[in-house]
Amino acid sequence: MRKQKVFIFTSVHSWYDTRIFRKEACSLATRYDVEFHAPASFKFKEAGGVRIVGLPEWKSVRDRKKIRKILKRRLRVSDADIFHFHDPELIPLGLWIKFLKRKPVIYDIHEDYHSYIKSKEWIPKLLRLPIASSFYFFEKVTTVFFDTLITATPSISSLFRGRNNVYLISNYPKLESHSVFPVKETDKIKFLYVGSMEEIRGIYNMARAFELFIKDNPREQVELHIAGKLIGNKNYQRSLQALFKLPEIYFHDFLPFNQVKKMMDNCHIGIIPFLPTPNHLYALPNKLFEYMAAGMVLLTSDFSLWRSIVLKEKIGWTFNPMKIRSIKESYHQSIKSIKDLKVYGESSFNLVHQRYNWDTEENKLINIYQGLLKTVE
Repeated sequence: MRKQKVFIFTSVHSWYDTRIFRKEACSLATRYDVEFHAPASFKFKEAGGVRIVGLPEWKSVRDRKKIRKILKRRLRVSDADIFHFHDPELIPLGLWIKFLKRKPVIYDIHEDYHSYIKSKEWIPKLLRLPIASSFYFFEKVTTVFFDTLITATPSISSLFRGRNNVYLISNYPKLESHSVFPVKETDKIKFLYVGSMEEIRGIYNMARAFELFIKDNPREQVELHIAGKLIGNKNYQRSLQALFKLPEIYFHDFLPFNQVKKMMDNCHIGIIPFLPTPNHLYALPNKLFEYMAAGMVLLTSDFSLWRSIVLKEKIGWTFNPMKIRSIKESYHQSIKSIKDLKVYGESSFNLVHQRYNWDTEENKLINIYQGLLKTVE
């Protein structure tokens, strides 16, 4: 008996995206024949039981138009039993494939795009609200034709309240990534930020606060490690690069997951300094749970959703990301006691293994697929 075929596609995310590839595609590959189409530096490879078919890597919106044309050709000839896409710009393709193939189609929604558009600086301020409102209406109308909507956070699910085909699949980490509590050296306290470095993620305030913290506490043995892609205008990049010259700040650029994992295992405190844009306020970033899985203490922006985890579970501290002084004070608070760091880190690690892990989300994903694929057997 042949395995049922799954066609997963994205035009925006890279093939090694944590949620799409490492979690969803690899989990589905344990039961189904999974083909994943995503931007990559190669044409084809197999990994984690998934057949990965590369799309051109992109640098501009124009590049992504070419990617969508390639995807349309591939979708037309596909004999997959189910289609699963991950970007709002692919909604027209999702509708096209739904009416062409008459097979189940899943729209996986990572962000509250309506709020996301309102915070994009490259869009003129006067146009942000009209564009955001137009997209909100477009998404509401078009998604009624898809068989299932998968969301990454409860706040995204709430945008589709009243529908019975909306399922929350949270960005919890895979336990296999951190099966044993890592032993961390205590000669230096190491802070870590991992992720893209757009201005709205608060990276400048985080680094500037660390600079001031070092000046006020020159005897403290501390380091700040930053790993990710620097994104932004030239003035913003120059201001960050000036801070990165400090001997206590280590900039690592983008790193593959296995190297990021080693960094998390060696660092004590994970930072998420996002600014309070509408899209950030109700997000649950991958990194929050990956820090926890590595036994790290958390320092995060003081958004209510994040406070409900960080402070309620006693695994770290929060700060006002708009105020450098508040961030600096959180650094000081977090290094007061090595003993507290160890206790908080162990609590983080245990919470992931007991509650916030991918095992539960994987079961939900498999159940969604089983229900949809019954209709095409």
